[in-house]
Amino acid sequence: MQSFKPKHTAEEYLSSLEKKVDELKRRSELPRYSNPASEQDKVVAHFIGRSIQLAVACSRVGDLPTPLGALSRVLCDDLIRLAWVTRSANNAADYAKTVLSEHAKLIRVNLAKKHGKIIDRNTGKDATAAFIPQLAAFINKGKNIEQIAAECGLGKLYDIPFRFASLETHGNTFLGDASPYDSESATLAALPAVISFVRVATLIADNYPNTVTSAEDILRVLRLDKIAA
Repeated sequence: MQSFKPKHTAEEYLSSLEKKVDELKRRSELPRYSNPASEQDKVVAHFIGRSIQLAVACSRVGDLPTPLGALSRVLCDDLIRLAWVTRSANNAADYAKTVLSEHAKLIRVNLAKKHGKIIDRNTGKDATAAFIPQLAAFINKGKNIEQIAAECGLGKLYDIPFRFASLETHGNTFLGDASPYDSESATLAALPAVISFVRVATLIADNYPNTVTSAEDILRVLRLDKIAA
């Protein structure tokens, strides 16, 4: 397999990433993000804040392919969700419901497996059995990340960067002696993607709430627009 040939050094990529993160930080200080009014504003601000933290973390592990790959995948996941929640207040509300649902499922599983219990404060008795059915009201089947990406016209973003970074995230990179990359080339391949993700987050932050950032513009920034559909 032909080796990856980066355009810049790791130091140059990291310097560029730092500048892009600073730009996004300045956007996060705008009133609509620092003091969000609506639920949609709050969700968008949440993802912008996460993008900043994840990008900073990427810069700090820029010489470590495994954490860099895992973090870039989470950043990619967040970017897809960020694009989706900016499209409508309904999408943001659906996201909030999904978060609540995931918390409810976590609690239900742990209670059902007796890793914890609910105690009635008035009687001091175990109320777990009565409480577990009540969690069903909060649990719903939301859209998965692939469905969200497709709905936003970002299938390429899911199919290419997301899937590639998922290999590292799930520990599916071991190929024995046939490993196609070394540590340095892996990080040099991941850093440009992280920089592009931050650029897209900044573009979305600039456009929201007046303009919905199109899939075409997002894919253009990521240089995925020329790849056949």
